[in-house]
Amino acid sequence: MAGVVGKSGVRVERPEAQSYACNAGGNPLHCAPMGMSSAASGEEAHSASEGKKLRVMVVDDQAAVCQVVADAIEYAGHDIVGTAKDGVEAVSLAKDLLPDVVVMDISMPRMNGVEAMKAILAAKSAKRVLLMSGEYRSLGVTREEMMREGAAGFMEKPFNVSELFNLLDRWWDEERK
Repeated sequence: MAGVVGKSGVRVERPEAQSYACNAGGNPLHCAPMGMSSAASGEEAHSASEGKKLRVMVVDDQAAVCQVVADAIEYAGHDIVGTAKDGVEAVSLAKDLLPDVVVMDISMPRMNGVEAMKAILAAKSAKRVLLMSGEYRSLGVTREEMMREGAAGFMEKPFNVSELFNLLDRWWDEERK
């Protein structure tokens, strides 16, 4: 199957419906594609994404997960302008980088993703924040609350690459209007 292997060492495809198993609670290097489906060839996927250039910042306290997410976003044709390992770093970096989109984990040290999102949006440091988590329920946070607080989207880990690509494509289309 065609695709590219990113810096994380994980093959990134542009699939119809693809999920990555990135279990942050277990081995952080266990990030692998799940449920391989018929996908466009790597060349077709790349040509479909040419010209897209959302400026994206990725935030996750698990370095391997952060890299897998960044690899997928780059493969979709967008620019990774920075990465951060916690909410405090994310708020500071977003002020400097002014990304179009911040893709951020919820459960992180020093400042969680929901609080960081509120600070980033209040400072107008980013246009959109996409929250991701595999354990948001245990934190007592609901999807509805995250959306009310300003999240442009929410994805549960392990994340679905197709869903991520669709959100980025939609936001890119909105940027061009």
